[in-house]
Amino acid sequence: TIKLNDGSILIIGGNSGIVNKKEIMDGDYSEPVEYVNEFSAEIYNPHNNKFIKLNSKPHQNSYFKFLTLDNGNILLVSEKFEIFDVYNKTFKIIGKNEIKGEYGYIINYPSLIEKISKNELLQCAGVISPNYTNKCWITDLNDFKVKEIQNIDMEIPKYLLPAHLGYIKINDNEILIYTKSYPRTDTTSVYIAVWDMKKKKIIKTKEIENIGSYSISTPVLLDSGR
Repeated sequence: TIKLNDGSILIIGGNSGIVNKKEIMDGDYSEPVEYVNEFSAEIYNPHNNKFIKLNSKPHQNSYFKFLTLDNGNILLVSEKFEIFDVYNKTFKIIGKNEIKGEYGYIINYPSLIEKISKNELLQCAGVISPNYTNKCWITDLNDFKVKEIQNIDMEIPKYLLPAHLGYIKINDNEILIYTKSYPRTDTTSVYIAVWDMKKKKIIKTKEIENIGSYSISTPVLLDSGR
């Protein structure tokens, strides 16, 4: 969901029901079920408590983030860019959202998605392992093409690898990067770094030890430095 400029709420996707699957797993005596993805959208008006189902349908049922553009339209960010026109109440795919990483693999699952100027969208994604490095890239919101890619070199101690990374923009120039989780359960330290987007380099690092088994979902910036 996302709040529109007129105060109404755009609701997208979800599940329309549950279907029993005709298969039985070995050792499992319950019949598997699956949710049915709902490719639909509606607008809720909180002033009169009414819902209006839209005739135009979104092209996907799951999105990474919704962003309000300067003209009031909504940018739906997923593996593709999609625009919801608030005046015509229609959805339109306008391009792919991906860049190439090491060895030709495609990066299209960003952990950070944020407008950094009127016409620029910042995205960051990364998994630190011996073969991969993480990246941030800037997309021009006029033509939805990538205008800059920054390769972020983080020298994480080898015993902490591989690691999934998270990000939060802490001021106009800097991004805090942190080890969000690991694909194993024996790691108890969190490694953090500050990336300066203008200098294009790591300016601070720290390893916080003995945190325990953890998985960080969504950080929140409270104020300057916290």
